[in-house]
This record gives sequence, C-alpha cells and structure tokens, in this order.
Amino acid sequence: LQGNRVKCSVMFRGREIQHDKLGYDLLNKLAEDLTKICTMEGRPKREGRNIGCILSPRAEILKEINANKRAEEKKKKKKREEKLAK
Repeated sequence: LQGNRVKCSVMFRGREIQHDKLGYDLLNKLAEDLTKICTMEGRPKREGRNIGCILSPRAEILKEINANKRAEEKKKKKKREEKLAK
C-alpha cells in the first residue's frame, strides 16, 4: 500500500449499457468489500459507456503507512551514519 487513490471503471460494450444498474451494483459491492481499507468518494458516475468511481484510503491506513515509511527512513539513516563513522 502506498496511499494512492484508485479509479475503478466498468466498461460496457454495445447494448450492455442498457443494464447499467449491474455496473452500479458491482462498484457498490466493491466499495463495500473494501470498507476496512478505503472509502468511496461520492457515488459511481456514468461517463459515456463507462461507469466509474474513485476509492481513497482511510485516514488510519494513511497514518500507518506514513509511520512505517518514517521508521524505514530512520533505519537507513542510522546505517549510513554507522558506515560513515567507521
């Protein structure tokens, strides 16, 4: 995990667009399955023959990711300092 936002799209071909409710249901089910790690920004939107939505990570997940990155950077910095001291 890097904390990036994700755009999910359902693409329809031909007459499939008549059943766009299935696409909305699919995106809502995806967002529901991922509620532990992300939230859906707004509702799914229809864009021509596509239906899309944006999922962004939860604040707690972002804090955890940033804390892990900082810890790794501190370890690398200590190793560099130890090498230079020798």
